[in-house]
Amino acid sequence: MDILDPICFIAIFLFAISVSLNIIYIGDPVYGDLANRSVALIALAVLGVAAETFLAIAEPSPYSGLVHTSIVFIPLDQKSTKIILTWLVIGFVGILILNISLGSLVSGSILLPYIVFGTASAVGEELFFLPMQSITWEILRFSKTLKRKKVVKEAISIIVISIIFTYFHIVVYAGNIQALAYVLVLRIIASVQFQITRRFSIPILTHLINNAISLLRML
Repeated sequence: MDILDPICFIAIFLFAISVSLNIIYIGDPVYGDLANRSVALIALAVLGVAAETFLAIAEPSPYSGLVHTSIVFIPLDQKSTKIILTWLVIGFVGILILNISLGSLVSGSILLPYIVFGTASAVGEELFFLPMQSITWEILRFSKTLKRKKVVKEAISIIVISIIFTYFHIVVYAGNIQALAYVLVLRIIASVQFQITRRFSIPILTHLINNAISLLRML
């Protein structure tokens, strides 16, 4: 069951503002590429939300046979805040370790130079890849070969999405192996956060923190 909270809606609002600011530069000789990528992010986000919605209404209830939702909204109470902060700290530590170990190798290629696009890409990519992870997990749930092997199914869904996410970034980082390794590990961190907590907000915030740190390193 996937969990939404107020942070998710704030992130989606920021995403809408960010892509709107970028789209106005379509055709611009300097920022046109970012504008085109923003259009692609909109398509990915819409596809991801549509997939998550379909997943939510297509899952039959084991009790009544009626369709029920697999998405729940949870307010930011004390328990939710504690979970979010705990996993954000774990993600932040992972990002710091990545920057310390690989930062000097990928500096200048891994960093997104524009704050607006950094925000849009963080939210837009998560709105696509998190639902894809949910779908992968749902497909594996019905595997007879992996029956009663929950940890294996979770690991497979994390690895599959992480590899696809990294392949998606080949367009940006081309043959920079260090940069792609950074992206792969970052995706694994976010995917583990989501797989365990089922909260959209935690990997979204982790992705935003990573992009913010990358931008700060440019100053």
